[in-house]
Amino acid sequence: MLLFGTAKGHALLKRLVFKNNSEGFEKVLTFSGAMKVKYGLYKEVFGFEPTCIYHKLFGEYLTRRDFNVVMLSGAVVKNNRKVMDRL
Repeated sequence: MLLFGTAKGHALLKRLVFKNNSEGFEKVLTFSGAMKVKYGLYKEVFGFEPTCIYHKLFGEYLTRRDFNVVMLSGAVVKNNRKVMDRL
């Protein structure tokens, strides 16, 4: 599952479900490109909560394609969920 938002914390889309394979990853990149155009954004940063192994394939896929990838602590993700639940 994926959340799209701005650097200022504005949620653009709270949930995008995709398969953990190259087709799913391309779905995300296509959608991300469309969001950049729609909202006039210029940069993409993909943040992952490093739980289990689910983030690894997508993270490696993005890194190989020169996208910005960051790891987020569980505490940051938990606090973000609290904020998103209020919206």
